Parts: sequence; structure tokens; C-alpha cells
Amino acid sequence: MTTTSNMDNGIVEDIAWPVNIETMALEQKQKQKEEKKKKHRRICGFPLFPCLLLSLLSLLLAALLTYLLARNRHFIVAAAAAANMTNDTYQETTYETTLSTSTTLNSTTPVPCGPSCLKQSWINDSSLLAYWSFDDTYDDKTGIYNRTTSSNLPSLVTGYLGQAALFNASAQQALYISHIPINSVSFTIEAWIKPTAYPNPADHSIVGLCPSEVIDHCLHINIRYGVLYFGFYYDDVRGGTYISLNRWIHVAFVFDNTTNMQTIYLNGYPDAAKPTVNMLQVSSGAFTIATNERVSYPNNFFQGYIDELTITQRAKSLCEIVERATLAAYFKFDTSAPYSDSGPNRVATTSSATSIVAGNKSQSVSFTGTSSSYFQTWGYTSFGITDHPFSIALWIQPRTLTGTLVHLSSTASGTGSTCFPLLGFSSTGAIVGQVLTSSNTLVSAVDLVAGNPSSWTLVVLTWSSANGLRLYVNDELVSSAEASTFLASETIPNYFTLGNCLSGCTACPSGSVSSPGPFVGLVDDWHIFSREITADDVCVLYTDTD
Repeated sequence: MTTTSNMDNGIVEDIAWPVNIETMALEQKQKQKEEKKKKHRRICGFPLFPCLLLSLLSLLLAALLTYLLARNRHFIVAAAAAANMTNDTYQETTYETTLSTSTTLNSTTPVPCGPSCLKQSWINDSSLLAYWSFDDTYDDKTGIYNRTTSSNLPSLVTGYLGQAALFNASAQQALYISHIPINSVSFTIEAWIKPTAYPNPADHSIVGLCPSEVIDHCLHINIRYGVLYFGFYYDDVRGGTYISLNRWIHVAFVFDNTTNMQTIYLNGYPDAAKPTVNMLQVSSGAFTIATNERVSYPNNFFQGYIDELTITQRAKSLCEIVERATLAAYFKFDTSAPYSDSGPNRVATTSSATSIVAGNKSQSVSFTGTSSSYFQTWGYTSFGITDHPFSIALWIQPRTLTGTLVHLSSTASGTGSTCFPLLGFSSTGAIVGQVLTSSNTLVSAVDLVAGNPSSWTLVVLTWSSANGLRLYVNDELVSSAEASTFLASETIPNYFTLGNCLSGCTACPSGSVSSPGPFVGLVDDWHIFSREITADDVCVLYTDTD
């Protein structure tokens, strides 16, 4: 029977009386469960558990796609490796900008490389006035500005490159040269120096041209109170970096008569600069090496080594000075003398069981994989200095993914106090870069994937105490490792062996290079730097087609 009943809380209609309340409650709960299931089906089209599974699969797929895109060498430009060298905040506005390419799924977009001094060009000997190599002679290599009267001559000893002049301040050793005309013109004076003591109260002269102590009539270039000093006499600029003893440094002093700017460069980078009141006005007097005829005389004689002293009648650019100071060697393997160094230092080389064949750009050197197949070069004073930064860059086309690419040693046999494979292959065929941090301890940076046999690949290894070890493949930073020290030999010369490790294969620590030994394949365009190059430099090396 159906009834209608008035109740305190309203009118309840269409209820069949009597009614089972428990049955109604159970039916209501069942109805709510059904509605909940329908709700989830409307969201995903599946019950609740499969929906979570589908979400998990989506996350895994996204992670896989991210990894695959990251492995595309052309998609991601190398991570922003910090510029690391002394005074690297200075950038010259004439830097070249080069284009790299970034490949997306549907198109290829040019990506510019950042500022870099690499692959720029100039004529090194343009406007060269004088050059003293000090290799078995005190004479100017141009044959024009030779010494006049020099009663106390320095010794000729092993230097930064070949031989250097070693001056004894207490014996007042110096060189006196005929007048060199650098008045009222732009000029650059540069050298490698290694002071061994500071016996004088203030000045230790590198070079001078000072017949009289008159403003702008006296060139004095020296170390004053431990810093570099470039003066025209009361028209001077003082460096900002203390010069440590017993360490080779590259110094350059540039005057630009178009801007009247004096600039001091230390190891390739500006240490100080200021405009002058006037140009240098010296028209007579002797040019002196290791002393100055007026300023602080006689307490101004230099104590230490001077090597590769040059005078150029033009203002060299920052990039030209950077190359002179930090490009240790460059082997193109495609000139009329393919095994010769194309860099500024003319380092010595030898080779065995190799051949010159078609390369990545023009020609390359081919290694057979036999124990007698290698290319070796030596000198490299900076690589004998503990904690001195460095970089190695080369193009490779391996036939097999095993062996040693670059081996560093302090003897020609591949052994010595410092000997280890800088570059090679791991047990999985991945490229390995390494640095020796203490005796028999190597820190390694290893690529995550195996190399590509028979394909041309750019490999770059850099090290500095600030940034540690970094390994680039093509233009991508693929691996890095913390390494705040580099244990060098502290001797001269040091040897790089390309494509082999010779006796060092068994006598030296190998680290992550699983099978140190002969390399089978081709190598092209090998650069050796005595600085840590930047990610922008790597980009330029990768995109360069010359």
C-alpha cells in the first residue's frame, strides 16, 4: 500500500510501507561503488589499477625519449663549460662567430658558436723587427739587430723551447743591441721568461731602450716589486698579478698608436692596460736585454731565464697572443711536410710504420695497429709543470674500439716518472679521458656509449684545477670528473705518443683504458693546448671545415 505521510522534516512520498532499512543501506552502498567505477572508466577507459600502470608507462617512455635525444650529438650543444683561464672575462670584440647545427625531429637550425680565438688567421712574421731564439746563439735571427758590446754574457741552457739565455744578476749579465726603431709606432714585445730570484730592491729588467730619463723618452719593461711593468717613463702601466719564481710564463707588452693604449699580457690574457699621454719618443740609444741603462741602474739586472724574445712593429691582437702563449702544437697531417708542427713552437717529431692518407678534411695519419706503429712529438715544457691546465683535441676514425689514442710520458720509450694514457678506449669501446692526480692514481672521464667505428669523431679532453677533467665527443660534453690536481713530471722534455704507448703499455698505470696498446685507424687535425679550452672553442673545432 502506498501512503503519504506528513513528517516534521517534510513530506515523504512513494515509500512502500513497511520497508527493510538494512536492505536500503546495502543497496545504497552498492550504488555508490558502481558510480565510482563508472567515474574512473570515464577518466581513463580502464579500471583504476590499469590507469596507474598506464601513467607509469608514460613516464618511462618520456625518460627514454629524453635519453635518446640527449645522445644525438647534434641536438644538444655542449653544457656551458665555464671559461677558465686567467683574466678570461676579457673578450676582444673582433672574435669570430661560427655556426654549429642543432638538429630537431623535423629540421636543422644553425646555432652560433660563442666567442673563440681558434681558427682565426694572421701572418705571424708580419712586421717582425727582431727575434732572439737563444738556440746556440745570441744573435737576432733576422740578422739585423745583433749584440754590440756585451762583456758579461749569459749562459745558453735548456729553455722553454730549445735553449734560453740564463742571466745572473750579481754578475751583471746582459745583452746590448744596436738601436731598434720603435718610436712613434705600434709595437709588440713578447718573450717566455722564468725569474729565479728577486735580488734587487725594486726592478728586474726584461728589456729596455732608455738613453735618458725623460718622460716618454725611456722604454723600461721589467718586473717591479713582483709584478710586470711597462713604462715610457712616468707614462706607465703596472700589472696586477704577482709573478712567482721558478715558473715559466709568457709575457707580451703591446702599444697601439691608434689608441695610445699600453697593454700587458700574461700567459695570453690582459693583465693590465691604460692609455698613454704620448707615444714612445726614443730615437737613439741601445736596446738592452736583462738590464736598463737608466732606470734603477745598476740595481736592475734580471735574474733567470729569457727565451723566444721577439719585437714586432705592430700591435698584435689578443687572439694572436693567446695562440702564441697557449697553442703548444698543431698537426694537420696534410701539408707538404705532413708530420711537422703547424703551431708557433716548431716542436720535434718522429714517426714509425704510419702513412698519410685521405682524412676528415684533407689528409690524415694512418696507424696499422702493430707495436711499431706510432707518431711521437716532444718538448712541451708546460706539460712538465704540476697543475698547469691543458687540452687535447683530435679527430679520429677508429677501425676497432680498443687501444691508446694519446700517451704522455717523460721519456721517449713511453715510461718515466709521469706516464699514462691521456686518451684511449674502455672495455666497452667507449672513449676514455684521464689525468694523473698522484703517483699511480688516475681520474677518468668515460663516455656512456661506445664509439662509432669507421666514423669521423672529434674527441676533446680538457683539464684545469678549477673545472677538473672534461671529455667532449663532437661538440657535446659527455663526461666530467672532479680532479683538482695534475701530477706532472717537473722535467723537460715531455713526450706525446699518438696511436701507441710503447713500453709504457705495461710499465705505466692505465686507469680505465682497458687494453693500452696500438691503435688501429686514422687521426686528423691534432691540437695540443697549454690551457683549458672552452665549450665555445670545442664548437669552433667541430664546425671548422678548413
